[in-house]
Amino acid sequence: MQAKWPTRERDLAITAWLMEKHADKRGTVPLVEVYHHERSLELTHSAWFKELYACFVGLYGEADADRIVNNVLSIVLIHNQVYH
Repeated sequence: MQAKWPTRERDLAITAWLMEKHADKRGTVPLVEVYHHERSLELTHSAWFKELYACFVGLYGEADADRIVNNVLSIVLIHNQVYH
């Protein structure tokens, strides 16, 4: 996988930094934010996720940023390796 993702360590370091920056007092970092309205709920990506995506778009372009974000989220969510 390293050959297909040569910037893995740097990308994970960026992710860890953003997660630490946005972690709350309990150390949790939500992926989505929920807003309750009178008769509905609004779900939106959390600030750290938006910032992470924007960072990777700036570094790699939109097509590659999608792939990198998917790789990072796979590690963070599926493999339970939270970087903070």
